[in-house]
Amino acid sequence: VWAAMITLSVPPPETGLFMDFSLSLRAAGAGMQVVGLETLEEQLSFLEDMPMDQQLSLLDQALDDYRKVADIHTDMVDRYVEGDLERLVAQSDEQLAELPPETRAYFVERGIVARNHRMFEALLPRLEQGRVFVAVGALHLPGDSGLIALLREQGYAVTPLPLPFLAPEGRREADDDGDHPEGDAP
Repeated sequence: VWAAMITLSVPPPETGLFMDFSLSLRAAGAGMQVVGLETLEEQLSFLEDMPMDQQLSLLDQALDDYRKVADIHTDMVDRYVEGDLERLVAQSDEQLAELPPETRAYFVERGIVARNHRMFEALLPRLEQGRVFVAVGALHLPGDSGLIALLREQGYAVTPLPLPFLAPEGRREADDDGDHPEGDAP
């Protein structure tokens, strides 16, 4: 059920690559080591463990919002590109408010807060080695339990980088179709 919800909730990237993949290509092209802060299994485990009635609530919302998902997504990307995390969180909160309280609480606690702490713990050993470029979903950044606050509480400096991020030129030349994608998803 959760896989159907995700499929309905995220429009395909208009330019060919999701931002996650575009960023990893850019980092690899710049000679940076690319590592995940959580495995795919860890990332999706909160959905797999979610009670079925809550998964169905998420699916119902995805079906209700399907016709406007591209507009919702565009608005969220715009907030992200503008660096307006407060408005991005407010928009996310509006969507979450449509869910039953127990589904909303589960999603926030397990899908955002718990994952923030897991990613933070995975990041600490890397930070001890020196400067690190970190890219995570935008909703993992703000708030008292967001990665920015967790890092700053430990005395780390956090510097946002400008957008857009483009795939490295070397990778683009390898594209057979001549398309030159840039990421467009937060």
